[in-house]
Amino acid sequence: MSSLSFEKEFGGYLFSIYKEKPNFATIEVNQVHGAVVLNDLEQVNKENEADGLYSKDLKTPLAIKTADCLPIFVLGKKGASLLHAGWRGVHQEIVLVKEVQELEPFYFFIGPFIQADHFEVMNDFRQNFPKSKHFSEASGKLYFDLGAETQDQIKSCYPHAKIEICPISTFNDEEFHSYRRNGTTQRNWNVLSKIK
Repeated sequence: MSSLSFEKEFGGYLFSIYKEKPNFATIEVNQVHGAVVLNDLEQVNKENEADGLYSKDLKTPLAIKTADCLPIFVLGKKGASLLHAGWRGVHQEIVLVKEVQELEPFYFFIGPFIQADHFEVMNDFRQNFPKSKHFSEASGKLYFDLGAETQDQIKSCYPHAKIEICPISTFNDEEFHSYRRNGTTQRNWNVLSKIK
């Protein structure tokens, strides 16, 4: 039985995080740190390269895997989406792709991810986000806030959307797998399902 780490309900949907693959059917893709988002009714399988799924009539739960990256639940007037956003996905603005925009989003929930105080980057990382105000320095080290950067992107396109950012850090909370904490190959299974 898969161990449940986190749950959040909103708008008739349930966002859950499991420590391992859950023991029920899910739709998943081969994640590649990009900005491709596929419809759950298309030929979706583990070989399809994408970092998000969306549905206009969710029947089978959607799943994405993370181990410090941002899991993002999007709810819109025309459906829902589940996104995986590492720094590359944030750089490519996965929250702004046309497939997400077509859902007419009004709610975004960013689940547990590595918070800025542990997301240390090198100075040349700044070139990926040259206009960002979300770099900080402490003790001679440079850090970047992926959550705040993503929130700015959301606000730029969906100014009236409600945005919630989970304060839990995957690095600090051992309930979640964190690649930066210990180099784990295990992943958090983020699942979006409809409440019946």
